[in-house]
Amino acid sequence: MGESNEMYEIPCEINLQKDEIRFYSWYVRSTKRDSTRLVMAMEMNRYQADVLCLSETRLNGVSEEFIPLRDSDNSYILLNSSSYDRSSDHGAGFMIGCGAQKALLAWDPVNPR
Repeated sequence: MGESNEMYEIPCEINLQKDEIRFYSWYVRSTKRDSTRLVMAMEMNRYQADVLCLSETRLNGVSEEFIPLRDSDNSYILLNSSSYDRSSDHGAGFMIGCGAQKALLAWDPVNPR
């Protein structure tokens, strides 16, 4: 976790001919606990989501976190953009799956909202 310009490499088989991309959004209210982030990844896996748009992540700063699933070949990356102050009342982010990670060229957050 922490600031980084390097993306995680997710080992996966991806179908670049896919006809649809599944976007979902979730008002999470906080992603500070590891268990919350794991539940989000499990739900993405269950719904076969490619991108999960998150609001109110409440994590400090800009971060990237690799989240593997134990009973699955799928892994996810949480991209977070929030303020660096202690309150961390805001924050927005994305959780992306294998195909979306391969398609993402850069992650350059603009502001915590």
